[in-house]
Amino acid sequence: MMDPKKRQTIIGILFVGAVIYGLLEFTRETKPPSSPAPQPLAAMPAAERGTPSHRTIDIEEYSGLQWGRDPFYRGINNSPARPKPETVKWTLNGILYDENTPSAMINHQIVKPGDIIDGAEVIEIGKQGVILYKNGSRFWLHITKDKS
Repeated sequence: MMDPKKRQTIIGILFVGAVIYGLLEFTRETKPPSSPAPQPLAAMPAAERGTPSHRTIDIEEYSGLQWGRDPFYRGINNSPARPKPETVKWTLNGILYDENTPSAMINHQIVKPGDIIDGAEVIEIGKQGVILYKNGSRFWLHITKDKS
């Protein structure tokens, strides 16, 4: 077993050696990879100094090309908005038929003839289905059997 004082001395010497090695590596001059030395602008040929090349770009040549969707376009449109067609879905959940007071459950709401649901008037409730009226059209709802 090594004496703790001797071990501490060895670790200290190794630490000091590592620090010295790091400083030497840090201060050592590194040779850059070989590349041509920069030349003064006056010594460069005219073509390399930024003078126009022999071929110019004709904008008209590229303006007719189909480039695809503009990734920066946010969809801002100044044309008047067209109304979207209304899509209302009615689901007939059940019918409680009685000749005097029939009722039905449409979209989980109990309705009777003459009631309005999602803008449509309940015209008739029969044993097999319900007739709704909206915007001049009649819609027939019937119960679908659950497949479970």
